[in-house]
Amino acid sequence: MNRGQPVVLLLLLFLALGVVAQLVPLYTDWLWFQEVGYTEVFTKTLALRGSLFLGLALAVLVFLYVNLTFAARTAAPDVIWELEDQLGLPGRVVIEPLIRRFLPVVLFAISLVAGLRATVHWETLLRYFNALEFGRTDPLFGRDLSFFVFVLPFWRLLYGWAITLVVSTIILTLAVYVLQRSLVLTTRGPRLAAGARTHLLALGALALALTAVGFWLDRFELVFSPRGIVFGASYTDIHASLPALGVLTVVGAVAALACLAQIARPGLRLVAGGLIVLGLVWVIALGIYPALLQRFSVTPNELVAERPFIEHNIRMTRQAYGLDRIVEQSFPADETLDARALERNAPTIENIRLWDHRPLLRTFGQLQEIRTYYKFVDVDNDRYTIKGEYKQLMLSTRELSYAHLQSRIWINEHLTFTHGYGVVVGPVNRITPEGLPEFLVKDIPPQSTGGFPAITRPEIYFGEVSNEYALVRTRQQELNYPSGDQNVYTTYAGTGGIPIGSFVRKLLFAIRFGEIKILLSNDLTAESRIMIYRAVVERVRQVAPFFRFDRDPYMVVTDDGRLVWMLDGYTTTTRYPYSDPVPGVGNYVRNSVKVTIDAYHGAVRFYLADATDPIVRAYARAFPGLLQPFDAMPADLRAHIRYPEDFFAIQARKYATYHMGDPQVFTTRRTCGRSRGERSTDASARWSPTTRSCGCRGRRRRSSSSSRSTTRAAATT
Repeated sequence: MNRGQPVVLLLLLFLALGVVAQLVPLYTDWLWFQEVGYTEVFTKTLALRGSLFLGLALAVLVFLYVNLTFAARTAAPDVIWELEDQLGLPGRVVIEPLIRRFLPVVLFAISLVAGLRATVHWETLLRYFNALEFGRTDPLFGRDLSFFVFVLPFWRLLYGWAITLVVSTIILTLAVYVLQRSLVLTTRGPRLAAGARTHLLALGALALALTAVGFWLDRFELVFSPRGIVFGASYTDIHASLPALGVLTVVGAVAALACLAQIARPGLRLVAGGLIVLGLVWVIALGIYPALLQRFSVTPNELVAERPFIEHNIRMTRQAYGLDRIVEQSFPADETLDARALERNAPTIENIRLWDHRPLLRTFGQLQEIRTYYKFVDVDNDRYTIKGEYKQLMLSTRELSYAHLQSRIWINEHLTFTHGYGVVVGPVNRITPEGLPEFLVKDIPPQSTGGFPAITRPEIYFGEVSNEYALVRTRQQELNYPSGDQNVYTTYAGTGGIPIGSFVRKLLFAIRFGEIKILLSNDLTAESRIMIYRAVVERVRQVAPFFRFDRDPYMVVTDDGRLVWMLDGYTTTTRYPYSDPVPGVGNYVRNSVKVTIDAYHGAVRFYLADATDPIVRAYARAFPGLLQPFDAMPADLRAHIRYPEDFFAIQARKYATYHMGDPQVFTTRRTCGRSRGERSTDASARWSPTTRSCGCRGRRRRSSSSSRSTTRAAATT
């Protein structure tokens, strides 16, 4: 046997294992997308990733192959050069066969890595090809905002790939020329073969031309500049950086032409001159001059100089976060309260929440968990019509916590204990004589009282707490709920889960989860199904990773007694000109999507909640079957739509500053707030609706007026 054969076989084995490791999750995810009914999302996403992989991998392979093969075949004009080489490298007789043997392998590996890295940018490509106009223009260039949100990121991506490829090629080409002795360091200085010189100058010209393109694209990035007193292009950016970038674009193009002209001339004077001029203009025009202008012209007259740009920032930020939809209204706020006022506002008084969710959650756990493996994860506020009256209620789901199973053997965790069971519901403002919460729904099986709908399907196979997978319709009975000293068992009768009756599918899921018991278990039948992505937020993100989702899904009991999760979805971007960003979120947010997830069947439905949002319409255009019209949502679910907590927190935080329209007042108060830490860089702080008072706002004065100004957020969903 050839000595190299074991190594080749080992490499082929690792390659096969790598392919299997990629294909098994891919195929099983395809089966899951078939289950939830969104195969078009899967195939289009996969097609975009595949196109990016093939396109960039082939481009890199061809470009590198042409240049490095040319370099490898360029011979040194004089054999004496090799004798004068100061680097002490092996001779060309040794180097050339190694280059011919390993160069294709190296190029293939580089192209493969480049293609794989490119696939993560599929969403940029998707937005570019499905771009829609915003109907609003930026104040600096007069372009529709879709250019900055959809088009410019794609151009920047292409530029980044191109400049990285060219610079990498120059480095690798230099390495080949050094190994081939076309570029030699001798005692008399460096010696470069004519063919190598022409090649490197051509590559240098291409790199400089791309640099000029980069400067031109940088002009549009000024609308996201953090330099000034507010986010967005400032006085210095427009009067110093913008013209400087225009000059650098021209200088970069001239330097590229000088590089080409140098091919026909001896020496490197033209190249050196072009690079020196480019470097000087870069340092002076983009570094020194803007700093001097800011220090001596803008800072002494900051408000006067920055006033129009502050106005742009206020207007664009209000647009980006939907603050321009807020309607300010004045209403009388009489400080005297009498019986007639209480009578007029009886529905409101009767729905004042007395229970805090934290002690209530603990109380629910103590009274209604029934078994140690059941847990209440959260308490949701919602409103239901009870006996003709609109009531605020607090609701919590009884979920199965696998971490609290007494015996976590495989059969228990994946075949027997498959679901949570039921909910508890109580009024927000009533307690029993013992000081405990009053229940409208309680116990196992759930008992409804007080006019609340009876729970007809209490099983919770899809919730906030879950394990990796559950196997249903097996020979092993599923625990439905405990009843005294006995247990009541059931068999899943829903539509959720992936059929796993065949040997091939058992094998695939056994490989995916690294569990041989899936393949060998006698409990699985031809009717068995496997449920994956059971956590509701994870389930929704798997279908639509391009949306951002609220941190708090909430449970709704439908009129016919089913349990359905509801979740708010957002479109965000960091590319909205002049809009003040929220760290970790972006500088544009819309609550454009409402999602429902059936707790028993696992069915996921997306509804278009804000048709005025160009970003969500772009995704709707890309995936025609993904978003249903908002009116298609069942009426009993639509009645439980709420203003999302996270969105409200962001808007409240921003409105605390951006309710001010006068630039002078805005600048004074905002600057003071910044000095006191109001502009926190902590993303979690930005999600909190709590705002801090600024010390310069003066002491709180007692109002003597009979009316006060308040704001009311118009419902946009």
